[in-house]
Amino acid sequence: YPMFNRSQHLVPRAQIPRDWLRIACIDPADTGPTACVWVAVDPKGSLLVYRTYKQAEATISEHAKNILVQNCGDPIDIWLIDPKWGAQRDGQTHKTGAQIYRENGIPVRLAPNINDANGYGLNVSIEYMNATLNPTSRHPKVYFFEDLVDIFEEIERYSWAFFTKGEMKGQSKDKPRKGFDDLINAFQ
Repeated sequence: YPMFNRSQHLVPRAQIPRDWLRIACIDPADTGPTACVWVAVDPKGSLLVYRTYKQAEATISEHAKNILVQNCGDPIDIWLIDPKWGAQRDGQTHKTGAQIYRENGIPVRLAPNINDANGYGLNVSIEYMNATLNPTSRHPKVYFFEDLVDIFEEIERYSWAFFTKGEMKGQSKDKPRKGFDDLINAFQ
């Protein structure tokens, strides 16, 4: 996200109007950090990222409990979970990840599978980021509360993967490098 600009994308924390749509997006992981990003959508479709959660080394039930505590009782209109992870079945209980979150109090549904090989989630998030920089853009924009240091540190470190050997050494793989991208994946 080379277009990310703290002076334009970050806004001071403020009260969010009750009539704005609120969405919480969970990017779970079995071995790495689980992340959740809370987004409010204004009437024009612009996004405001207003809360984040990121933690490793916890069970699904612990993550669910922590996410609900972090939610502070806010009304959430839509809870989304990564579609691939949410549809996978646990080896012991044979329940899907989404079922386990639901049993632990978070009524998740599978997000549309937009993080496919074509990078749809990435491309859409870039459109929102770019629109924020252009005051005349009719496209919805994205803003982040300025105290959400964890997500904008990920945004600033997010980069493309490169081939490290062979004929294509040094060339872009045309996909993001994995690691330190949990909140970004939830956002996308």
